[in-house]
Amino acid sequence: MTDVVLLVIGIDGHRKEVMVGAGETFVGRRPDCDLRVPLQVFSRRHFVIIRENDSLMIKDLNSSNGTMLNGKPLTQHAVKVKAGDLVKAGGVKFLFKIDGDAGDRGRATASGDGIVGSTLKDDSRISDDLTVLEHKADDDFFDNTK
Repeated sequence: MTDVVLLVIGIDGHRKEVMVGAGETFVGRRPDCDLRVPLQVFSRRHFVIIRENDSLMIKDLNSSNGTMLNGKPLTQHAVKVKAGDLVKAGGVKFLFKIDGDAGDRGRATASGDGIVGSTLKDDSRISDDLTVLEHKADDDFFDNTK
């Protein structure tokens, strides 16, 4: 497993790709989360993606509104993920692409315009390289009122 990319699809359909580095990638509202989602429906630390060697897992961090993996609720126990797996939380979708493969679901979901790519070094925290999903060019990435 060389490259792990999350295709993040906002409430309004905007898309952004972000690399998942080694170790733990925390997703939530807190400023220190690796992938910050500034929506009230997200918990401060909503879920975590764990990448160790050739293993890729995800677990919910006891979030208030829950996290779904391929339509099933996640628990606080880590579950393996593979290319094409789809995570939904707070109206935002996260599609796993591994080594360029997004699986059958990914080919259907990822087609279309508007994908913005962001490449990050493996050892870089996502929020250090970009203020991902709060980037100035994407102020309303998660705003469904516009």
